[in-house]
Amino acid sequence: PVGEARGMVMHESQSLLLEMQACRSEDFIAWAAPILRRGVDWDVAATPDGLRIRIGETVIAAPRPALRGPHQIDNAGLALATLRAASVAFDVEGLATAFLPKRMQPVDPADYGLPAHWRVFRDGAHNPHAAAALAKTVEAERREGERAVVFVHLRTDKDNAGFCAAFSDFEIDIGAQDSKIDKLQPTLAVISGTLSRIKI
Repeated sequence: PVGEARGMVMHESQSLLLEMQACRSEDFIAWAAPILRRGVDWDVAATPDGLRIRIGETVIAAPRPALRGPHQIDNAGLALATLRAASVAFDVEGLATAFLPKRMQPVDPADYGLPAHWRVFRDGAHNPHAAAALAKTVEAERREGERAVVFVHLRTDKDNAGFCAAFSDFEIDIGAQDSKIDKLQPTLAVISGTLSRIKI
């Protein structure tokens, strides 16, 4: 089904096809340029009841995205502007139920050998830019009195230091830094080993 996880190989191959090839073509840039001008051709702002999205002269009221993070408000506005530019019909109510695996996805603490009272999220951020958005999301999600710990588990070809640096401006502990391939069991080992070294 669309939206279900099919592994990072499928995810990355699709991303690279679009981001590094299709989206860098002259035809795509010529088509996309008008909708990329936020504040001119489109804009979005949070309201007490949801979102206010302006596309050209049209103003749309929409619910807040179900996806966590302040950046998802901008993503929602750009997504709807893109659909309108492509003459694709859309239902704004879908924002309230949208789901993507590994986007601050709530998971069972028991799956990672963590205490039952912990709130645990899984995210697929793997570069400094994504880490900056993730840091703001973690900070926004944190409840009063909660301690935020991020377990970083990146591949050897990723910018581990740059990723972790994105959290330096927030009260977020970097619990683990590892460079093994992203598999469940190595992740469990990283978490287990780190919990024995830091005070939780």
